[in-house]
Amino acid sequence: MSVGPFVRAYVTDSVTERWVFWQARARVEAPIVTASLTSYVELWRAFSSDVNLLAGAGRVQGGEAGVVYRPPQRPFWLRLSYRLDDAAVRARGSETLEAISLAIMVGGS
Repeated sequence: MSVGPFVRAYVTDSVTERWVFWQARARVEAPIVTASLTSYVELWRAFSSDVNLLAGAGRVQGGEAGVVYRPPQRPFWLRLSYRLDDAAVRARGSETLEAISLAIMVGGS
């Protein structure tokens, strides 16, 4: 569990949206086969938000699920994840952002 501020920017051809919000997060991790291969699910929800759009922001929430592989005795690890962010924007309905990412991390976990 964690609570704190978060800042994010979404850039499109016509505008850059800057979001600032305070959020609460919950994360659960579980091994799949061995300790080297784990899965995780993380959910979050903002309890206060601000955006540079004229319409303003309402509800902001999201989640991420993925797998992490940490090869034994190697200085790197791999993460494959799916992320979904959803925000209610006053007078414009809602905005949803989906992302699939593959990350190669070097160093500490």
